[in-house]
Amino acid sequence: MVFKFNAEHHIKESIAEKMCVEIDNVTFSADLAGDLNVNALDLAELTYAFKKDFNIRIPNEMTSKVAIVQDLIGFIKELKM
Repeated sequence: MVFKFNAEHHIKESIAEKMCVEIDNVTFSADLAGDLNVNALDLAELTYAFKKDFNIRIPNEMTSKVAIVQDLIGFIKELKM
């Protein structure tokens, strides 16, 4: 359970830092492009960082399916398990 909390918090914190927004704005249902202004380059940089942080491989086709914060967290958790 501790891993889950830390992973989710780390992902949300990383998004907030990268996009210069308050972490409270990075909700599970926040739309990455619409609410947080994440563009394709931002998403590529975030996923690259998460690959290193969690020691996982994130296929490029997976990132095209990411729309909200929960999608990203779900993919990372799925790959980590």
